[in-house]
Amino acid sequence: MAATRSGSSEPPRHLRLRPEQRGELGRPLGPVLAGRSAEEAVRRSGRLATCGDVVTEEALGWGVVPFLAVMDGRTQRGIPHPVAPTTQRAFPRVRSARNPPGEITVALQEGLRALVGDGGGLLLVEGEEDLALLPLVEVLPDRTTVIYGQPGAGVAFVEVDRSSRARARALMDRMEVLA
Repeated sequence: MAATRSGSSEPPRHLRLRPEQRGELGRPLGPVLAGRSAEEAVRRSGRLATCGDVVTEEALGWGVVPFLAVMDGRTQRGIPHPVAPTTQRAFPRVRSARNPPGEITVALQEGLRALVGDGGGLLLVEGEEDLALLPLVEVLPDRTTVIYGQPGAGVAFVEVDRSSRARARALMDRMEVLA
């Protein structure tokens, strides 16, 4: 059987964040940069993935098209706004997935895997994309830089490697399994 999760033959599972994990996930998984420092780091990053509307738009504004981007049409759980057609056209392919707040659905995980396998693109999430960071880190190739917003602080940078993948997997393994 082919591996579907970093060295695992288990299929993706529908997960829900446990209340006691909220504080832990509020801390950045990597260094946080802001302003010009963040822009310079993004420009030097090589293969880039983004998780969030603002960081995706910032990367595009800096002339960097992410290999893979995840957007939900919301900023800090605010009023929904459609992802601009110009943003969607920046990517070679666009997929969508439903993902309720505080959960990681099988559809979200499968959408990420498909985009990685197809050479990248944009995953539009109906619901909330915040927890997509964890399966994103798990499925991306080593040496991919993942960025996501850290409200009030800047942009968090995570280098995908064995260590960051293990940390993402450990957080997911502690979540409640719904299916």
